[in-house]
Amino acid sequence: MNALELIQTQTQSQSQEKFIHAEKIILDCQTDLILGASDHHPNCDFHFLQKNYWFISTIDKPQIEVLVFFDSQQGVLKRLNWRQAFD
Repeated sequence: MNALELIQTQTQSQSQEKFIHAEKIILDCQTDLILGASDHHPNCDFHFLQKNYWFISTIDKPQIEVLVFFDSQQGVLKRLNWRQAFD
């Protein structure tokens, strides 16, 4: 039973680290969108949806997807929604 608890704790810790890393990538991608450098980020996909709305997702697992509103004239970016994508 103790061995299973150790495995569970280690697995949970590793998953949290990967999720935090994916969130940092998304934040970097949002910054790149503000700076106009979204074409050069190798870890994210950027999709323009409609006026001022962008869909950003990480490429690696765990995959996080966010919907943002970006007003380039004012330099304002707001995260409207996010989710973890599952295959």
